[in-house]
Amino acid sequence: IVPFKNVLNEFYSRDVSKKMKSAYMTRARQGKFIGCLAPIGYRKDNDDPHKLVIDDETSWIVEKIFDLAFSGYGVQAIRRRLFEEKIPTPTWWNRKKGLRNKKTKLEMTVDGGEYWWDCTTLKEIIENPVYIGHIASQKVNYKFKVGWLSDKP
Repeated sequence: IVPFKNVLNEFYSRDVSKKMKSAYMTRARQGKFIGCLAPIGYRKDNDDPHKLVIDDETSWIVEKIFDLAFSGYGVQAIRRRLFEEKIPTPTWWNRKKGLRNKKTKLEMTVDGGEYWWDCTTLKEIIENPVYIGHIASQKVNYKFKVGWLSDKP
């Protein structure tokens, strides 16, 4: 009887997984935000957590990054400038707001760590379609724990 229960549990687990994926895909097709944390410069709407609204507290940071990028600054130069001007990172803002995800688990212990921007983070901000008014999700599919880029917008 134990092997039979194991088979039933496996089917149940796969069924729940399929339903969860289907729900996420439905929300993505409807243009709803399905991420854990809103991108810097945005926050989740209090009435609808799948809708992003401009966060007045952090939107100026994104504007500064794009102003520097449009002025011809590269990612390294932007990073240096943000550090010199002591502009906190998205991780610092999320920790300040009490929000957690895999990126906010690591606490910086060095002095000035909250201003230590990562080039990858800056590149992701500059290339993120959310900042031109598009919601993009399901960009990466994971099969067998290996990331595959998807052709989905």
